[in-house]
This record gives sequence, C-alpha cells and structure tokens, in this order.
Amino acid sequence: MRLALRHPGRIASLTLVGTTPSLSMTEDLTDRIAALGPDEREQFMLDLVLSPEGRAADPELVAVLARALRVRPADAGARRAAAVEDHDCTARLAEITTPTLVLHGADDPIVRSSVAEFTATRIPGARLELLPRIRHGVTLEASHATAALVSEFVLSHATGSTRGTAHV
Repeated sequence: MRLALRHPGRIASLTLVGTTPSLSMTEDLTDRIAALGPDEREQFMLDLVLSPEGRAADPELVAVLARALRVRPADAGARRAAAVEDHDCTARLAEITTPTLVLHGADDPIVRSSVAEFTATRIPGARLELLPRIRHGVTLEASHATAALVSEFVLSHATGSTRGTAHV
C-alpha cells in the first residue's frame, strides 16, 4: 500500500493478500497467545492460519508450518512488530490509483473479511476476491487458487515493458 501511494507510476498492479490498511483493524491476540503453553500456542497459531479442512488435506504443510512457528529467530517478532506498528494507510486508500486485487480468506480470524471488504471499497476500482473456508494462510492453504487469481490479475494489467515496473 505504501509503495503504491509513494510511487504509483512504478507499479502496474497491486495485490493485497490477507492484509490490512491498519494494525488497529486486526484482532489483537497477543495476550491470549502469550498465556498459552508452547503446545497450545502452536495449535492455536495453526488454527489461525489453516482451516480444519486445510490441515486434514495437507499434513506436510502442517508440519512445515508448525516448524516455522516453533523455530523463529528471537528478533524476528520484534522486527515484524516494529514494521506494522506505525502502518496506517486507512485515510489514504482512496489515493491508490494502481489496479488492485484484494485477496483474502473469508474465514480469516486475524484480519476479518470485513477489513478486506473495507479496503476494496476504499481503493477506487479494486477487485475483491474472498476465498471461502480459508483462514489467514491464504497463500499456503489456497496456493493454486491464489496463483491463478494473481496470475490472471497481473497479466491483465501488464504493460508493454515491465522494466522498472513492479508487480506487488
């Protein structure tokens, strides 16, 4: 969003996946997560990211995700928190002129689908795609659907030359 606001002429299309224009629009689960033991925390995080159907359909994905949740560098959380803490593009969404695809899991418990709907209605001409029964791990659980939607959208907004132009 910030790139599209700062450098609109350098971007041919923008894809926003499972994101929010402001941290204040997400579910604050910090205290709840901190109160859980390691095993409970891992299960809770998996539940936030993958639906029960997604976990049942791809045990390898669950294992990879569980490892990623367990083995995180100590400073990774601090870097992520610092990056999103001052993120608020809410008042400027209407200034985004780049063709935009808002792709979101309909059952996302972290960034509710109503936030995606809000974002899409505020960005002029944005296209909203809500994937049914998908949670926060949109690109993980619905990788094929995500790839098809993003590919179609990017290609439909491709310019003659992509040199110096980013598809975000």
